[in-house]
Amino acid sequence: MKNRSLIEPLEDRIAPATIVNPFTVTYQNYETNSGGTQIAGDTVVVSISKPLFASAKVAAGILAFTSTPGGSSITENFTGNTTAESLSNIDLTGIGAAQGMNISVRVIPQVGIGNGNVSVGAISAGTFVTNGPLPTDELIGAIGLGSIDIQGSLGSIFAGGSLSVPAIQSLTVQSLTNACTVFGSIGKVDVLGDLTGYLNVVGYSIGNIGQLIIGGSLTGDSAGDQDSGIVQFTGHIGSATIGNIVGSSVSSTGELVGISGGINSLHVTGSFTGGSAQQSGTVFVTNGNIGHITIDGDFTGGSGPESGVISANSGSIGTIHIGGSINGGSGQESAIISVTGSIGSLQVLGSINGGTGLDSGLVSVSNNIGNVAVTGSITGGSAGTAADSVTLAAAVPGVSGAIEAGQIGAITIGGSLIGGTPNTSSTVSSSDSTVNQTADTSGAILTNSIGSLLIKGSIMGNAGPTNGFIGGEPGSGALVNYGSIVVDGALVGGSGSMSGSILAGTTNNGSFFQTFGQIASIHVGGSVTGGSGAQSGEIAANFGSLGGVYIGKNLTGGSASLAGVVSAGNSIGKLFVGGNIIGGTVSDTGEITANGPLTMATIGGNLDGNAPAAPFSSTTAITDTGYIHADHIGTLNIMGNVTAGSNTTGPIGNSGAIRSDIDIGSLTIHGTVTGTAANPFIISAEQGPQSAPHITSDLAIGSVTVDGAASYLDVLAGYSSAITPELGSVSLGAPVDGSAQIGTLTFGATLNAGNLVAGAKPDPTTGNFGTAANTAIAPRFGAFGVISSIADIVVAQAITGDSTPADSFGIVAEHIGTIEVHMAGVSTNGLIPGVPTEIAGNVFLVEPLLT
Repeated sequence: MKNRSLIEPLEDRIAPATIVNPFTVTYQNYETNSGGTQIAGDTVVVSISKPLFASAKVAAGILAFTSTPGGSSITENFTGNTTAESLSNIDLTGIGAAQGMNISVRVIPQVGIGNGNVSVGAISAGTFVTNGPLPTDELIGAIGLGSIDIQGSLGSIFAGGSLSVPAIQSLTVQSLTNACTVFGSIGKVDVLGDLTGYLNVVGYSIGNIGQLIIGGSLTGDSAGDQDSGIVQFTGHIGSATIGNIVGSSVSSTGELVGISGGINSLHVTGSFTGGSAQQSGTVFVTNGNIGHITIDGDFTGGSGPESGVISANSGSIGTIHIGGSINGGSGQESAIISVTGSIGSLQVLGSINGGTGLDSGLVSVSNNIGNVAVTGSITGGSAGTAADSVTLAAAVPGVSGAIEAGQIGAITIGGSLIGGTPNTSSTVSSSDSTVNQTADTSGAILTNSIGSLLIKGSIMGNAGPTNGFIGGEPGSGALVNYGSIVVDGALVGGSGSMSGSILAGTTNNGSFFQTFGQIASIHVGGSVTGGSGAQSGEIAANFGSLGGVYIGKNLTGGSASLAGVVSAGNSIGKLFVGGNIIGGTVSDTGEITANGPLTMATIGGNLDGNAPAAPFSSTTAITDTGYIHADHIGTLNIMGNVTAGSNTTGPIGNSGAIRSDIDIGSLTIHGTVTGTAANPFIISAEQGPQSAPHITSDLAIGSVTVDGAASYLDVLAGYSSAITPELGSVSLGAPVDGSAQIGTLTFGATLNAGNLVAGAKPDPTTGNFGTAANTAIAPRFGAFGVISSIADIVVAQAITGDSTPADSFGIVAEHIGTIEVHMAGVSTNGLIPGVPTEIAGNVFLVEPLLT
């Protein structure tokens, strides 16, 4: 709190309760000493800039005193009265000569007796009349004043100006304690201590405050009165500097309110704290903008609804700088920044933390935020615990510890993005009924557009849906377009749906809407891990593209559908996974899938259908785990081993597989390939890239290279990726293109129990290749006259079958080119269509017939 000396020496002739001259009156201040005795304390000097104290009678009509607080009024005769008195009112109502007059109330301390402060009950320069809701209220007989300087507290002030004359040029007091109404503008308000009263500046667009300074706190009074600690205005404030904004246990306290105007700048030099009552601790402007907001300390919500609120309704905020953290409270909409326009930039030197209340610790912007910088973490709360007394139009999930906006320029988070936990026992009373409030979006960034995002920590999902989450703005249905996203740590899904995920789509109360979305590039320095919630630990551009994906360590599936997945509705550009891709414990986990092309991909470790030491045990079909799928795969390099999954009690398919709905350019596996008889490792492509009429070639698979040994591997050209494993123990996909072709197949060691097939169907009875019952698939449209083929096969060691006599394996195509096994050629000349030719134990060459 600032201390300012307003004491000036007076001439010796000035005596208490005396008219010194037409400009000056003195009296003895009523005080209570430390022993509780009422005494005549300091000398108080009342000075005015116009000669209105022409006589005792005139002065007595302006200055009203009480001998004791709450006592009856007395009439001063200004003859040296030494009675201890309090100045209850300076009444200038209707005195035209007082227009523009300065008023000074100063203290001459009486050493050892006084306390150096004075209390003025009121300054009345007009009578406030209520004709209806603001701004139709008015002041009758209003006088505009100049500078008012009181070395102590002021209870109330009523003054009025006009369109051209300020109501008050400046007001300086130690504290402002009661209701005040000013019609017109105030040049400067300087409250050295606390403002616990109600300063109401009205007058349509001229209800302005040039400069507002509160050295202490803007807060409710000690009596617990409603509508205390308020500054309200109908025009605008040039600049406001406030020590602290503090809500209290009574509603509508600690408020800075613009009825239809804005604030050029607001600086809170301490902290901004909501209270335990509704609308306690708020800054609210309507139909106006706030240029700059600086809070040096924390911005903290309270237990009351709408406690700790910064709101620009139908307006924007230029910049927001918070030196501490944003901390949500237990009240609904506590520690919330709500803007229907835009925010130029947001900087939080601490963290953003959700509370237990719905919509707590939240930055919500209808339009855009320029740039966002959070030095710490963004952490969701456990919303709902204090929501039982809140009546909503409809019961909807809350949001805590989050940023939501239509568009955000650049975002930097120095810590992590961490989901919170919902409170499942909490209820919210809706207009229809009381319902369980179980869902919460927490620890989230909700926006349709991000220029760039850097998270120096990790993204961690938790129990609630859409927590630890980056996704589209709720319910907007707009195109979601994200630029570069960098997460230095890990992306970890939780038990909530869409937790620990980045989804370029939109959300609405926990549901995922499939609107177009795209991400220019995404870099995760650690692992991407699915959780037990659906779509947890997921990276997705729904119906859009992923320009580039970098995962420094592993991609691991979870225990719910689409947990631990990278997917694009259209294309994926360059993909890098530094570690392993491992399927989870249910279908559609641990996979990379694109409905468009996958241009280039490198897997630094292994591709496993499920955890190597934990086979599935499911009576329902298990599909698409440890799986890479795209419309087109340009170049794919796997530095480790590939292993198909296994299910001990039911059907399985595409568990440990690489499949393309169009073609594969080149595929290199630097380790081994391990499938099973029940679930061979499948590499398949449907057709060549050419789609024009009169196709002359149909190269579905350009080349496949396996440096290590391959066991139970099926390379299939002309097959779709759609499978129905419940119809059989092995699902190859639908045979769709009899013209499909394979280029070169190279194996650095043995090929055991494998099938290399282009444009042919398996034996309908046994499901095997390498039999006379293998038949050609019908050519696709436009490819009539183009036959299926395998150009070259090189096996460094041996081609073998298995030990089951009933099994057979085949190299099957309408044309088989050169085959080299252990540096020796295998003749493919003279093959009779439809007749198998054995080249090793139960391995056959077949040129199938079209049936």
